[in-house]
Amino acid sequence: VDKPWPTVRGRTNFCWYDLSEEWSEETTPKPVAVENIDRNFKYYRKRWAALPFSERQKYKSLGTSSRPRGELIAETMLSFSEGVRDLSQLETGIRTYWRDFEAYTLRKMMEGHSEEETAEVLKTISQIAGLAVRSKHLVTKPLPALTRGVKSVTMSQEQASCLLAYAFFCTVLPRPGYNFFSFCRFHCHRNPIYMEKMKFILHYFRTVIEEMPRGTLTFSRPAFDVEEREDMLDSWTEPLREMHATPEGRIEEMEGCLQVVFSSDYIGGQVMNTGAMQEAIRFLCCPEMLVSMLLCDWVGYLRASHCYPGRAALQCIRRIRFVTPPRSDETAKGRTER
Repeated sequence: VDKPWPTVRGRTNFCWYDLSEEWSEETTPKPVAVENIDRNFKYYRKRWAALPFSERQKYKSLGTSSRPRGELIAETMLSFSEGVRDLSQLETGIRTYWRDFEAYTLRKMMEGHSEEETAEVLKTISQIAGLAVRSKHLVTKPLPALTRGVKSVTMSQEQASCLLAYAFFCTVLPRPGYNFFSFCRFHCHRNPIYMEKMKFILHYFRTVIEEMPRGTLTFSRPAFDVEEREDMLDSWTEPLREMHATPEGRIEEMEGCLQVVFSSDYIGGQVMNTGAMQEAIRFLCCPEMLVSMLLCDWVGYLRASHCYPGRAALQCIRRIRFVTPPRSDETAKGRTER
């Protein structure tokens, strides 16, 4: 079927960067220029993404400090961007707004490392904080959630890396109806599978820090109307396509095929938990897809979510896919148990 989804009318395509700027593969897309930026970003408003750098977070922190959460996050990110000397500093900073934080996984990963290797990991963490600090320049307007009235959301890969940086430092609070867009379990829980997942995430950040990709990402959420679906099925005349199953090759290397997952009501499934099934693996191989967890609430009946990386984005995704750390016995074990 050439058009598997119906035409969606009366909905908008939202773009987070400036379309009026001339774009080339040599430059990164620029954010929309706004003279008076509303730094509240419609925080926790229905149909808008809850951005962690919103200044509207005036309520008391969930951490060791009683100051407003938004202020603590901003100060902590700035402090980390200037350098992280050890994991104790990381724990102390994050605990000001997230009391239960513990850098267990990172500490376990660094056991037996030389001073040079440890310094390299701490440098990467500091650079991730630098990505978060750049939100002041990369984000100039609120980000709508993919709910009714929004056909698609497009952003640059640089903006996506900024959102993922905030997730890395556990700044995003749980939101009813949404998957948990935070790496807090990766850091704190003692299941060995989190260590393997953390390797994917650190590799992604090292890649974009070394050379920021210049592509774009589009997230869309097609849906069938119930009446339209019934009419379509009643008038369906085309034969169903033949199905072919093969044990050979990798899913991502199948030419002319789409990747479709039916595993959870929440986009991303158990990727932020102990999940090690196909959906979680694909999200870890392409971490930019994790941003959809911030945009999409639970996937209801007759709905789906779709992430389309732009042409330039594919280069970064392919590079991440081929040089990701090899799956260890622990990862394979976790996948088998599930």
